[in-house]
Amino acid sequence: MKNSMEISSSLLYYLTDDNYSIEYIVGFLRKEGFTVQIFYNDMEFLKHLSIKLPDCVLLDGSLANGNGLFMCRSLKQQKEWRYLAILYLTQSNQSNELIQAFEAGADDCISRPIHPQELVARLRAILRRQKSSNIQIGQFILQPESLSIQIGDSRIYFSWREYKILELLVLHAGEVFSRAVICQQIWKKGAPINARNVDVHIVNIRKKLGKYRSLLRTIRDKGYMIMVCDG
Repeated sequence: MKNSMEISSSLLYYLTDDNYSIEYIVGFLRKEGFTVQIFYNDMEFLKHLSIKLPDCVLLDGSLANGNGLFMCRSLKQQKEWRYLAILYLTQSNQSNELIQAFEAGADDCISRPIHPQELVARLRAILRRQKSSNIQIGQFILQPESLSIQIGDSRIYFSWREYKILELLVLHAGEVFSRAVICQQIWKKGAPINARNVDVHIVNIRKKLGKYRSLLRTIRDKGYMIMVCDG
C-alpha cells in the first residue's frame, strides 16, 4: 500500500500547447494524488528540468511547432536527462506514429482520445519500473532513473555528474577515492585531470545533502569518502 501511495504522489511535468482539453486529464491526475506541473513553453520546461527533475514527463506529440519527437529525442541524448521517464501522447494509434515515438526514446506511448484510467495505469507501470531500479546502501536509496537519492524523508536531485560522483562513493561506502580516481571514473577517458572540478562538485553535493552533509567526508591529502549506516 505504501509503494502505491508513493507512486501516486510522484511529480509529473506535462509539456503541451493545448490550453483547453487537458484540464480534465490534469484534474484527474491530481485527484489520483499526482503533482502535475504544466508547461506551454519549451524554454520554460527545460529551465525547470535543470532545476528539478520530475518522476515522469508527459510529452504531447501534437505540439504546434511539431517539436514533440525532436524534444523527446533531445532529452534522451542529454547525459543529465537520458534516464528521464517519458510518456508520449500521440495523436492517433497509427503504428507509424507509435514507432517514431519509441525510436525517439519514449518509455511508453498513449494514443488520443486519452482515457484517464489508462493514463494512470501506464504512469504507475513506468514508475514501478523506475522503483525497481533503485539501490539501497545503508540509509541511502540511489535512484538512477531520476538522478536523485532518498535519505530519510528527503529526496534530493542532482546534476548528472554530481549524481555519478555520489553514486560512486555510496556504492563503495567507507572507501577513500582520490580526486584523480574520481576524474578517471566520471569524466571522459583522456580528459585532463582537474582536481578543482571535483572539489566544486563535492561542494555542490554537500550543499544539496543539507543536514546529511557530514556523511560526505574529506580525508586530508587523500580524497573523499561516504559513511553509511543501516537504517
